Amino acid sequence: MDRILFAEGAPSVELIERSYPDPAAGWVEGSYRPRAEVRVSSELSCGGGRDVTMHGMRLAEESEALDGDANTIARYVYHVGSLVRMAGVASRGYRVELVVTSREQEARSWVAVVNDAPAARFEVPSGKRVRVRFEVQLTCRGFELALEPEGDFDDGCAPDAAIELDELVLEVIERAGRRKAPTIWIAADSTVQTYFDEERPQAGWGEWLYWYLYRDHRAQVRHDEGSATVQARRFDGCGPTIRNRALGARSARSYIAEGRLAALLAQVRPGDILLIQFGLNDASATRPMRYIAPEQFRCWLARFVESARDRGVRPVLITPPPQYRAPGADAPASPFDTYAAIARAYAAEADVPLIDLRALATAYLEGLPPENRAAFFLRAPVRQWASHPDGIKDNVHLSVFGAFTCAGIIARELVRLVDGLELVGDERTGAPAAPCDVRACAQRGIVGLEAEVRWRDANDADYWTVEKRSAETGRLYERFVVLQPRLHDLPLPGQSRHVRYEVRAWRGAESSAPVEVALTLAASDDACPRVEAELLD
Repeated sequence: MDRILFAEGAPSVELIERSYPDPAAGWVEGSYRPRAEVRVSSELSCGGGRDVTMHGMRLAEESEALDGDANTIARYVYHVGSLVRMAGVASRGYRVELVVTSREQEARSWVAVVNDAPAARFEVPSGKRVRVRFEVQLTCRGFELALEPEGDFDDGCAPDAAIELDELVLEVIERAGRRKAPTIWIAADSTVQTYFDEERPQAGWGEWLYWYLYRDHRAQVRHDEGSATVQARRFDGCGPTIRNRALGARSARSYIAEGRLAALLAQVRPGDILLIQFGLNDASATRPMRYIAPEQFRCWLARFVESARDRGVRPVLITPPPQYRAPGADAPASPFDTYAAIARAYAAEADVPLIDLRALATAYLEGLPPENRAAFFLRAPVRQWASHPDGIKDNVHLSVFGAFTCAGIIARELVRLVDGLELVGDERTGAPAAPCDVRACAQRGIVGLEAEVRWRDANDADYWTVEKRSAETGRLYERFVVLQPRLHDLPLPGQSRHVRYEVRAWRGAESSAPVEVALTLAASDDACPRVEAELLD
């Protein structure tokens, strides 16, 4: 008996023939346009009575490189053929049961593709009828099932093959009830992920959120066992468990496509909190597997929000942090602002809590001396950090200070938006203590004599500034912003050999009194030898 059973409450069921008849448009105005999908649908009645013969194949193509840049190449997989579509299915976890009958002359392996993602592989003997069971975590509302033959077809097409679908049953996976305290989950990008010590001074705000939510500012940090990603970290302590699943170079599209959202959703419980921050990599038009056109960004955010809500999880949208602006420069036009504006509009329309980190952090930066804004970002002089011996001037990513500050902004807003969370403030108040034991010395470096300035950290400063001046005229040569209590300085050509360094400690916009240290240092190796003078008279 052939029959099809559908998820309870599904308002409509369709059998769709899907094709991609035309070649990809390719690179158009700086972004890649893949093949356009064509669908022809016919309605199916719930509970059945009709045979459903499904056929499918897989077409794989790679995009052309843009301007010869191999990093712009992307691989697209098109699922061609029949699919059964059920609208109105909540974005939850399901047990799926299929009954299929083979009409093939030999045994064949098949792949069940759910919402364009491979969900299960199974084999059907020739002419036999089998039952297949598997689980799937939906990351959008609605359920689409395609069946296609398995094989290694990465360089082209899978052969078209047919199979009869006799039954399709979905059963919701009921998860355990609420936890005693909600877990905070984070799905986001590189400005949020946890970094290792050897990657400093880069940091993400997700690794500092605990500091503002744990009563003693202390956390047990370990790898999040629910994720295979090495950067995934779990924070436990006197506050809510925090599971930071943020990962660099990910957009809303690639985070879902790589299965990261589905893996996260498989572990959430009702009452948990999901923090969602995207909009930086989504704007990368030359990276096809990341890029989301602005007019599509709302739909991708909705997938995160609806998937959380359908599971009883509380979503909170977060706009990405601002970018570095040089002193005296106007704020540059940025595509990131467009994505942030879309997130704000969607949050208002869908009644989703939103933390406008972009606006709040911008206001914070406006309160800093313009020359000090560099401390907020991944910017450092040469020889300051082993990870960046040549220095770095990154306008997007955050330093430890920037990440720590963003975490504080988010924590304060999160406590305001979500009941049951308690903010643990920063006990440090007022200006920081002046640097102690400031010393400067000359040493032989790779380009000649260089200077090393060090001081003792009083453990209450966010960053330091060092001004290098001529000890003779007071002329300012350079101003440095550093995140460690030391500065490695390479003399400028033509500078006086007599210099003084003025060091200040800073906490946000408040500074300590300056402390000075003088040093006599050749600007370059002295090429003029000393000779003895002969006394004549």
